[in-house]
Amino acid sequence: MAHVTNCPSCRAEVQVPESLFGQRVKCPTCGGIFSAPTSVVTAPETIPHAAVEPPQPTPQPSTVGFRCPYCKTSRRPIVRDQISPAGWIVFAVMIFACFPLFWIGLLMKENVHYCTDCGMKLGGGSF
Repeated sequence: MAHVTNCPSCRAEVQVPESLFGQRVKCPTCGGIFSAPTSVVTAPETIPHAAVEPPQPTPQPSTVGFRCPYCKTSRRPIVRDQISPAGWIVFAVMIFACFPLFWIGLLMKENVHYCTDCGMKLGGGSF
């Protein structure tokens, strides 16, 4: 027997069979994925049935043409400012050569891209 629940995304009434209670289901109206409740409410026969959908990460806006070489996601990478390798070299040389100015190397920064999903450092290029 099927029971009615509301989709949290679009608020449409969805008919969920008892066998899917507590599992993740897909809304036939908006395609949103949500967990079916465990409570029981009787449903009319005119509401579309929910389909079983395996758990998947929520889709995020993607960058056109980008794909992580490690996890194959198309989500926009995270950009962090880090001290460049040249900055560390300047820091090390200045700490011995001219101690009062050693901090100048710490100002030399570069943008480094990291994958949003797997956290791996990505190579150069524009994203």
